[in-house]
Amino acid sequence: MAQDPLIRKRILQLLVTFSTRALDSNPAIMLRVLEHILMTWPALQPEHRLFNDAIRDLQTESMVELQRLASKMPDPLLVSRVRFLLKFVKLTWRIGRV
Repeated sequence: MAQDPLIRKRILQLLVTFSTRALDSNPAIMLRVLEHILMTWPALQPEHRLFNDAIRDLQTESMVELQRLASKMPDPLLVSRVRFLLKFVKLTWRIGRV
């Protein structure tokens, strides 16, 4: 996957748009996009201030896209809440280690 936060942001937007519009009858795809967002959460790099600003922008956009996914697929999220929570715990643990 691209390392440039601006490219990653655009990819994220396209993934969510595609999964919520073109594949809205396939919640498994939406869950994979959700998993992708959580597992590819970017880490800040203290030595690169401008890069960190772009990463923060990507993180903000990720939260917006997560909300958009959640609004489009509340039932599959409820059914898969355990899986979602496990991924979230792994993500926060991974961020806490950095």
